[in-house]
Amino acid sequence: MSTEGEFITLIQQQFPEDIRYGITFESKIREIKGWSSLQALIITVAIDEKYGVTLSDDDIRKATTIHDLYLTIRNKMK
Repeated sequence: MSTEGEFITLIQQQFPEDIRYGITFESKIREIKGWSSLQALIITVAIDEKYGVTLSDDDIRKATTIHDLYLTIRNKMK
């Protein structure tokens, strides 16, 4: 698994430049400007390509913050 810094960079890269730099591990996913079901799909694909982990809709729904999402992926990789 990548470091936390590499993971947050991956997430940030999935958003337009005017949004990405405000995204941190503490960011509440549903409060990120531009968050939508399409954005969730884009992030899910990026995570699958980078880590080989498939996130379910339920995984995305249960994650409150970007850090929660990171922990979910890390746990699935074990």
